[in-house]
Amino acid sequence: MDCTGLHQVQPCDRVTLIEYVLSDSKGGFASREFEKMVDKGIGHDSDHVARSKCGQEWRMSQLRNPHEVVLTIAVVLLSNAAFATEQHQHHTTSPYAEETGRQIKSLSEADIGELMRGGGWGFAKPAELNGYPGPSHLLSMKDEIGLSKEQVGRVQSIFDDMQHRAIEEGQRFVAAERELDAAFKNKTVTERRLRALIDNAENSRSHLRLVHLAAHLEVTAILTPEQIAKYNELRGYRK
Repeated sequence: MDCTGLHQVQPCDRVTLIEYVLSDSKGGFASREFEKMVDKGIGHDSDHVARSKCGQEWRMSQLRNPHEVVLTIAVVLLSNAAFATEQHQHHTTSPYAEETGRQIKSLSEADIGELMRGGGWGFAKPAELNGYPGPSHLLSMKDEIGLSKEQVGRVQSIFDDMQHRAIEEGQRFVAAERELDAAFKNKTVTERRLRALIDNAENSRSHLRLVHLAAHLEVTAILTPEQIAKYNELRGYRK
């Protein structure tokens, strides 16, 4: 194997060069070849450089011995290979790869649990983050906010109604997403059927948003400006 070309490593030489370096552990082959390189002047000429694919270089005259040349090039080439593999995987692996085991691909187990128990699932953010308090948090902070007994009773009634309707609609939404997922899983989906499945799921989603947002609107109407300001302060929304 002619190793005099190591002073200008090309991408296609990477595997060969790694094999060459590793062969040093099997009889000192690499050492002998580098000694030949030194005898030919490589290693004494300050203009000779070893280059890796990423553009790194070392002047052979700066390396103490052939073994140092071997180890330096090997480390860089192997590092470059690992880096290239990592980058390739980064660009080709789907961010959804770990979601293939979900029972409903569009919903995590946590999502399903929250929807089935009537949780907010972020539907009320347009209200919550714009100064319209939510009934659940109002009840948990009733003393700090200074709700009257009458206000507590009305907020509780609004919350109970919201919770009941949200559980019913949440179950319908989960069922609609499950049906949509099954159509693709079973390879039975058609364009006409797809439109109907999506309409069903999105209608349910819109009803859920209405349930949660309407509850925020309703409780805000029975609060004083001071109570609303206190709610926002306690929730960390006050600027």
